[in-house]
Amino acid sequence: MLQLVNFLAQNARQLPDKTALVFKERSLTWKELNAQVNALANGLSDIGVCKGDTVAYFMRNSVELVVIWWATQKIGAIALPVSTFLLPREIEEILSVTDCKTIIYQDIKDFRSRLESATENLPHPLCTLVIGRAAQGEIDFCDLLSQSSDEESEIELEEEDGSLLLFTSGTTGAPKGVLRTQRIVRDYALMLAIENTTDRNEIVLMTHCPMFHTAGMSILMRAAVLGAPLILVEGCHEHEVLSLIDRHRVTHLLFVPPTLYVRLAAVDDGSYDLSSVVEAQCSGG
Repeated sequence: MLQLVNFLAQNARQLPDKTALVFKERSLTWKELNAQVNALANGLSDIGVCKGDTVAYFMRNSVELVVIWWATQKIGAIALPVSTFLLPREIEEILSVTDCKTIIYQDIKDFRSRLESATENLPHPLCTLVIGRAAQGEIDFCDLLSQSSDEESEIELEEEDGSLLLFTSGTTGAPKGVLRTQRIVRDYALMLAIENTTDRNEIVLMTHCPMFHTAGMSILMRAAVLGAPLILVEGCHEHEVLSLIDRHRVTHLLFVPPTLYVRLAAVDDGSYDLSSVVEAQCSGG
């Protein structure tokens, strides 16, 4: 049965040398991305992650985050992106109510200290993978990736298997977990792709929306269905973004309104060729 993750392997076969992902100075083709995803999927299985288990990640936008998302889908695990804006007590609540036993995080800024505070009183043990310097008891993410097979996973997925667990913002109460099934994420991605009116061979997507938010996840899924490159940005440095649009001939943008309407427009002095853009979407307040 066709699931969203099948598009990744399909792109690796049919578009092996086409760019799949660009982040800062790093670029991966569909073949390279699929190989890294397979390696992490097999590595997670080797350390005990099973179908139906929840895998959390506490990260900024990065190549590794994209690899983690797809790896969870390969083995039927439930991806739990955790907002990097949360306080330790909020992170603890999410990890506790979801019975999450595996988390991956970046060793940057105060991420380690916040996570240590959030996990010290958890009622269950937590397997921790780190991108960066691994402390005692932690697993080095890059080591796991490099030591694992990049063969395709043979785990069978069903439509009603869990895929993605997102928490609401908590504006009117405590944040609540909303589970999306394999069917929901597949149909959502197909809907986004069907709405497209541009020749798929010319599409280049771009976003700075965080991948712990539904908007960021939506463009990631859309890229896979269309077999289109995704230019992923962390934060918003206006001239850098405009330069990337120009250089990669970006056709579709997804940004938060203040960035799109104020910051980018304010610095556009006509020195960048933005004629490739055919669609600019906003998400968030």
